Amino acid sequence: MSDRPAPQQGPDWRTAGWPIPVTTAFDFPDLEVRTTIGAVSGVYATSLGLARGVTASFSALARGEVVEMTRLLAEARHHALERVVGEAQRHGGNALLAVRFDSNEVGQGQIIEIHCYGTAVVVGARRP
Repeated sequence: MSDRPAPQQGPDWRTAGWPIPVTTAFDFPDLEVRTTIGAVSGVYATSLGLARGVTASFSALARGEVVEMTRLLAEARHHALERVVGEAQRHGGNALLAVRFDSNEVGQGQIIEIHCYGTAVVVGARRP
């Protein structure tokens, strides 16, 4: 018997709060892909704004986490994921596989762009 703790599983898609199953994996253990619709994406761009930029600059000088930037990026990621989920649904998908995020700075770092993309699919219960 090992002294190592059991591996932890990630959050369950059923309790993640999205209207359809979403995963970074290439399949769902308990669902079968019936149709692959294709690549879908969602983009969210946000401005740091003067107040946020100044606050972030002072935090960066002090070293450590830049809390305002962390909040801003988490919010932007959430909105980009909302958009890609919506795109999957508009194209007839009832699930989203292989979800990924990219980010870019635009305008000398004053605008942050988050791009979320994945594969829209139609899933159903696994057949025996």
